[in-house]
Amino acid sequence: MTLNVMQGSSWREAVPHVKVGDTWHRCKQAFAKVNGVWENVWSGNLTYTWSALPKGLNSGSSSPLMFAMSVSGDVIVVGGGDGRAARSTDGGSTWSAAPIGLGNRDSSSLILAIASEGNTFLASNSSGNGNATRSTDGGVTWTRLPIGLNSGAVTSRFIRALAMSNGKAVALVRGGYASRSEDAGATWTRIDPRGLNSGLTTFSPWSIDMEGDLVVAGFAFGYAAMSTDAGVTWSAMPRGLNSGDTDHIYGMDIIGDTVVAVMNSGYAAISKDRGATWAALPRGLNTGANPTWRHVSHADGIIIAVAQEGYVSSSTDGGDTWTPLTRYLESGATASNGIYAIEPNADNEFIAVGASGYASIGVPSFT
Repeated sequence: MTLNVMQGSSWREAVPHVKVGDTWHRCKQAFAKVNGVWENVWSGNLTYTWSALPKGLNSGSSSPLMFAMSVSGDVIVVGGGDGRAARSTDGGSTWSAAPIGLGNRDSSSLILAIASEGNTFLASNSSGNGNATRSTDGGVTWTRLPIGLNSGAVTSRFIRALAMSNGKAVALVRGGYASRSEDAGATWTRIDPRGLNSGLTTFSPWSIDMEGDLVVAGFAFGYAAMSTDAGVTWSAMPRGLNSGDTDHIYGMDIIGDTVVAVMNSGYAAISKDRGATWAALPRGLNTGANPTWRHVSHADGIIIAVAQEGYVSSSTDGGDTWTPLTRYLESGATASNGIYAIEPNADNEFIAVGASGYASIGVPSFT
């Protein structure tokens, strides 16, 4: 069933939205009262149409590993191998090169992590020196931040994961170190204890997400920790998050009270109570494979997980059930050129980037 509205002199199909706080959300169904009876006047299934983006996103190299990405409004910053970086100011329609290494020392190192809020972006690379930079103009110019972000790490201190929310930021550093900022990344202080009470103190962190004061962090070998006070204090979450295995946790995504974690070897888990308790999700998320899930993200009405082997799975019911999407998301990639990051823009279009510079954009519609 479709819902049409008059626009000018023409009828056009419309998608109903509802405003919650300051944010508009797409509706799955709409009802109207007809002769005293509530009737379904519109219903639709959310689908995405995918198409390729410029290979290498015009970074100056056509085939870098595009490893990290962050979106703030219409501005998107992507970074990857050899320090190559790209930037879009129109939600991903057009792209231009960004500063190599995003202004870091050892600029040719892999860009590992990018986080953003408003006009502020943070980035780090794989140099053992613990390099990080900050932009306050939407990724145009970058300044260097303290080595290792004052985490206490001395050697091999690269900053593996970054997150920002409400003007605060948290960084995870190799070896179980971490630091936090209360001024959008301008200054940093060490977080204790090492390993964030996860049970693991000496190995690498892999993933982080932050929404308000809730922070969730995933480590090697299934260890995980959470904070409910923006990273000040931490407590352990179940090792392996009850997924059925204790492999590396490569991606975490907070969606209101729901948290989804994706892991190596196809494992995944979900919490419906802000990380307090966890349950396993289908291994491989019904793709028929057990891929290395690298990232998970959400837009209104959908959650998408992507893997370094190119497999993709999505949920439109809050993570309860999962359906595979087209492998490689029409980026033009083939075997061994998988997807490493996916994020939505301000219009709920998804940008996916991965190995050898392949990238694509998904545009939503209701059918």
